Amino acid sequence: MQLQAGSFIGPPHLINIKIGKFAPDVADGFQEMWLSTNNGIDTLFTFNPIGLHGGTGLAEEGAGISLPGSVKGLELYGVGMHRFFYTVGIVNGLGPSAGGNVDGNASKDVYARVDYKFGGMGLDGDTTGVTLPPENWRERSLRVGLLGYRGNGRGVDFPLTDENDEAFNVQDRNFTRAGIYASWDFDDLNVFGVALSGRDRLDTFAEDGSLANRESFRYNTWFVQSDYVIVPPLQASLRYESASPPSAAEVKSIRALNAGLSYFAYANVKVMLEYRRDLRESKNYSLDTILRFAF
Repeated sequence: MQLQAGSFIGPPHLINIKIGKFAPDVADGFQEMWLSTNNGIDTLFTFNPIGLHGGTGLAEEGAGISLPGSVKGLELYGVGMHRFFYTVGIVNGLGPSAGGNVDGNASKDVYARVDYKFGGMGLDGDTTGVTLPPENWRERSLRVGLLGYRGNGRGVDFPLTDENDEAFNVQDRNFTRAGIYASWDFDDLNVFGVALSGRDRLDTFAEDGSLANRESFRYNTWFVQSDYVIVPPLQASLRYESASPPSAAEVKSIRALNAGLSYFAYANVKVMLEYRRDLRESKNYSLDTILRFAF
């Protein structure tokens, strides 16, 4: 549940606010709800940086975060001068346990992002001084941005066992994410991507509660996706994504390919054929057909 107030003070589009549970605009343009593909970008949103040696691969359940897909908190966002986008947020962080969904400590996470768009329609829909074709998806533009996230998971235990089945608890004492975003439109083609670097300072506690180890780890992840309108309403998508955990982590680097075709049978009905493959494991792939509709 969320409450939004748009342009409640100042010029139109400049100052807006969201309160509640929402997808943070720090991931505007590449969070799952904005993608033309059915599969989200797992290497960016579900990579778990918490492990005995700094990373455990893709998480299927609640775990540490690379970037959050949804948050609970407050966000301020807006567009200035038609082409400058900003957002800042203060939100709950990691849950009280591996599967929890309530903030596990009194500290809050914060994030911010700034973008600028060159050419094409303004980020607030303004077309002053711009000549656009009748096809509303076509334009020639470049949007670039910087994003950052800082969190504190001190006091939030994640239970792990080592190779000798000895139990430990790990806390992500504090973590930072810094990345760049770019999106290029050229008529029927849109190419966009993100490169992100993360740092996690992990505390490892023995079963008796004593501090066994304190280390800092870095990892890197990035993706690039291209969407192409073949003929309306048929669109093709291709994405490559990568995550490189710390060298000490007990998980290999992750490489994945995602390809799909989307057909809009009606304005609110979408049929999709999508193929995803783990490039590190030849037998790890999926081929899905999806029907989406909305009212």
